Amino acid sequence: MGGHGDRVGGVHFAVPVRVAAFNLDQGVEDPGSAEYEATRAILQRVNADIVGVVEATGTTPDNFRTLATSLGYANTYYSPQGPMDTTVRTAVMSRWPLTYTNAVQSPVGAKEMTRANRIVVVDVPGTTQDPAQVVVHYKCCANYAADSFRRAIEIRRTGEALQNLGKGGSRNLFVIGDFNLVNSSSLSFDR
Repeated sequence: MGGHGDRVGGVHFAVPVRVAAFNLDQGVEDPGSAEYEATRAILQRVNADIVGVVEATGTTPDNFRTLATSLGYANTYYSPQGPMDTTVRTAVMSRWPLTYTNAVQSPVGAKEMTRANRIVVVDVPGTTQDPAQVVVHYKCCANYAADSFRRAIEIRRTGEALQNLGKGGSRNLFVIGDFNLVNSSSLSFDR
């Protein structure tokens, strides 16, 4: 990360931050189950400071928080339900406090079907430029023009949210997750 950490002789040193993205594939299973323990073992091995999670389901937020706590992540955030993600959500677990949490959503009155990807700012010790992180789960597949269009809108809304967030000054930024950029289509969409 390129945040301003300690300064020695006029030189700023970066504050190291370990970030990971993890796709749960339909949520966190019950504590004690083989799936839960496998997920826990993987995340423990990775040992990231901030974990962005894709496919955290709306039915298992308590299991997610239990998992985070068991791994030493005191801070979590679950994205809200959106029109395209009644069950599948994005989430974060962080060792450090979250100073800003929000969901990337369509503006009021927009007639779009998008996911409510989440955005946070993490209070990383030793830096004056705390990182923003967006965990995305963009619409999959290119079977239909509508899928490609929804993904394009989700990408646009992410960019707008980051521009609005950045108006207060420069930030370190992580955009991670499941981009689903599997597209053989030649479609393009103008602004």
